[in-house]
Amino acid sequence: MKKKIVMILLLLSTMLGAIGLPALGNEYYNTDEIGKTPVLKTPNEHDMNGIEWAFDEVENKWCTDFPAVPVNDALVWTTEIADAYEAYLTFTHEYDFESYTGYEAKGYVELSADDGDTWFVLGVYTGDSGGPVEEYFDISYWAGSELLIRFRAVGDGYYGCEYDGGHWCVWDLLISGKEDTSAPNTEILLRGELNEADWYTTPVQVEIIATDVGAGMGWIHYILDGQEMVIEGNVAQFTISANGEHNIEYWGIDKIGNEETPHNTVAPFRIDQGSPPDVQITAPEPGLYLFGNKLLSLSKVFIIGAFTIEADAQDAESGVYKVAFYMNDNLITEDTEAPYSSYCAQKIKGGCSLKVVAMDFSMNTAEDILDVIYYKFL
Repeated sequence: MKKKIVMILLLLSTMLGAIGLPALGNEYYNTDEIGKTPVLKTPNEHDMNGIEWAFDEVENKWCTDFPAVPVNDALVWTTEIADAYEAYLTFTHEYDFESYTGYEAKGYVELSADDGDTWFVLGVYTGDSGGPVEEYFDISYWAGSELLIRFRAVGDGYYGCEYDGGHWCVWDLLISGKEDTSAPNTEILLRGELNEADWYTTPVQVEIIATDVGAGMGWIHYILDGQEMVIEGNVAQFTISANGEHNIEYWGIDKIGNEETPHNTVAPFRIDQGSPPDVQITAPEPGLYLFGNKLLSLSKVFIIGAFTIEADAQDAESGVYKVAFYMNDNLITEDTEAPYSSYCAQKIKGGCSLKVVAMDFSMNTAEDILDVIYYKFL
C-alpha cells in the first residue's frame, strides 16, 4: 500500500513572512496545508478575548508580550490530517512567564477535533524556558480528523509599580506523519461438504479475513440475506445452518475510514441438509386398464398392454433433480421435468412392482411403490 510522509508545514517563518502578513491585532489566522494562503477567521470564534500575537518578520516567529492587564490571548491554526494514521506535532518556543510576577501566568498548547467546542491540553508551560526549547507531541489518536491547534497565553494582569512584562514566542510549527489512502482487502472462505450438484449438505462455516497495510483494520461489514452485521477487527466468523439459497455481501473499513468496495460471494450458495423430496405414484390408480385406458374401478390394479406411469414430486429446499421409474427394480426411464411420467411396454405376465424414486439437487432421495397385476404378451 502506498505510504507517504505527510509534511503539513505550518511553519511560521518563510511561508508567512513571504506573504507579508501584518500583526494579528484582534483577528484569528488559520494556516491550512503547506502552500495555501491562511484564511482570516472572525474574532472570538474560539472563546478568546482577542489576540495580541504578532509575527516577527526578522526572527520568523510569532510572539506575544503580556500587558499589565488580564490576558487570554490565543494563536490558532487549522490543519486536516484526514488520511493520516500517524501524526506528530513539533515546534520550537521560548517563554518567560516569571516576569509576569505571581499572577498565574501560563502558556497552554491545546488541540480540538470538534471545531473548538472542546479542547485537549497537550502542554502547560510556566516559569522561564531559559532559551529555545523543542517540543514533540504524538497526536496519532486524532489521526483522520480536521484539527485546530491553539497556543494560548493566560494571566490575571499586573498592577504593581514595576512591570517587566512576560513573553512567549513560537516558531517552526510542523505536523508530520504517515498517510494511508488505500482501502483494506477482504477475502471470504466457505467450508462445508459440497456435493456434485454444488449444494452444501452440511452447515456452512464462513470466515471473512481482512488485511490493511497502513492504518490497520477497523471493521468488517457483511450483509447476510439482507441483514447487516459489523465486526470490529480483521476476522469475522459465523455458521449458516438454514437450508436454502444464501448470499453474502462483505467489505472492510480501516481505522481512518478508508472503505473497500463491497464484494459478493461469486454466486449465491445453497444448503440442503438431508430433507428428502415428497413423491407419489398418481397413475395408474386401482382399476382395470386395457392398453392404458381405464375400464373399471377396482380395489387393485389390473393392466393389460402398455401403459403410462405418472408421479408427482416436490422438494421445498433444493428442488427436484430427477424422477426415476422402475418395474421390478429394473430402470425404465428417468424424467427431469414435471409432470413426471414414463411409458411402460415391458413384456411381463402376472404380478409385479412399480417404483418411482425422486432425487433432489442435494442428492436426497425418496420413493413410492405400487404393486400391480400386469400382462403384456407382444
